[in-house]
Amino acid sequence: WRMHELIVAVEAARSRLSQALERERVLRSASASLVAAPNREAICDAALAAISELTGLAIPIRILLGTPEAMTVVASSGGLQPSQTDFPVADSALGEHCSVLRSQRSLVLPRAAAPALWWGLGIGEWPEFVLTPLHAGPGHCGLIIVAGLDAHREGVTAGLEVLATQVALALERTALAEDLLRRQSEERFHTLVRNASDIILIVDAHGTIQYASPSVERVLGYEPQCLTGQESFRIVPP
Repeated sequence: WRMHELIVAVEAARSRLSQALERERVLRSASASLVAAPNREAICDAALAAISELTGLAIPIRILLGTPEAMTVVASSGGLQPSQTDFPVADSALGEHCSVLRSQRSLVLPRAAAPALWWGLGIGEWPEFVLTPLHAGPGHCGLIIVAGLDAHREGVTAGLEVLATQVALALERTALAEDLLRRQSEERFHTLVRNASDIILIVDAHGTIQYASPSVERVLGYEPQCLTGQESFRIVPP
């Protein structure tokens, strides 16, 4: 009997080791995919694929991104399609658990604790779901939501938390890259406009001037700042 108990313990340890190695392989593969992802959509696709591998089940997965006040479903797989994409945080069941989520630890919620969130996410008949926080830079956050009891069996929740950290870093990297490209594009545009001999006006849908290039002073005699906020037709003879 002692030998039997020893064999059972060894087999259990071997099974846990095998599961840990498989999680490590999935996370390593996910890390490579996230580094190669060029934008937010590709990052979310890589995250969905990695979560499916971690859980080993075709279960509902939702990724929400936004601010501490409100979040939006940006990616989903499994189950029904979300009937609602925007979720206020402060006035929902999420607001009650914000302190737990800020600690970067996963949270298990039963369906009865957040019925509105449950049906809005289109999760279906699963009895509970796991919320894993994403901290994607200052002022930005998100959640990975996985439904089903098997989604948080031994070791899987820890794997989700590691994956969430990788996803958050990838999202922050792409956000910084997009911001840099935007700044470079704006600088290039302003350089071209400042040195252009033609008059360039940026107007809104009502014809109100939002920007006037410096050449307007040389050609028409108006100072650019004097035209900003004026109707563009005012400088056209009747």
